[in-house]
Amino acid sequence: IPEGNNKKKALTLADIARIYNYKTDPKSSLDLAKDFWIFIYYCNGLNVKDLCLLKYKNIEGNMLVFKRAKTARQKKEPPAIRAAMLDDAKEIIKKWGQPKKSPDTRIFPILNAGITPERERQLIQQHTHVINGHLKTIGKDLKIENLTTYTARHSFATVLKRSGKNVEFISEALGHSNIKTTQNYLAGFEDDKKIEAAHE
Repeated sequence: IPEGNNKKKALTLADIARIYNYKTDPKSSLDLAKDFWIFIYYCNGLNVKDLCLLKYKNIEGNMLVFKRAKTARQKKEPPAIRAAMLDDAKEIIKKWGQPKKSPDTRIFPILNAGITPERERQLIQQHTHVINGHLKTIGKDLKIENLTTYTARHSFATVLKRSGKNVEFISEALGHSNIKTTQNYLAGFEDDKKIEAAHE
């Protein structure tokens, strides 16, 4: 299914602030889910698979530089995504990351070295499912529907669009292989805004 055809939900900056300020018990599962949602939002809406695959060598100064696993098999290699490493993102790494033994150490202790691609896929699916389960709890408390890891990506894209960034900039930030993909991706959000405007 093309990404642009998925049912998408993007949040306002006010809702994002409510998630950011949501109180959780330190180091709890809810705390982890909230922090990972914020990390995904700050880091250009990267998906959970890319988050799981991140290594310390992907941190270059104050930038997180990575390539989407989703585009790894494309004939035309897309440029790396460069996301600014804000202080909050650095704190999340400090809080949940594992010790750096080498540049190839994975940042978050989710995938062990040497596992099969099938086991990697299972662990990523499982981790996504667990995070989204806890995000559902947070969303219920905050009365935010369908709060998932994808909502962070969708919100990152629409915040850029609403702030006046052009499609080329958004496309590069999301790691899309072409502008058309980004236009299709953003189109789904415009219907929601038109409906909201009609009811104002």
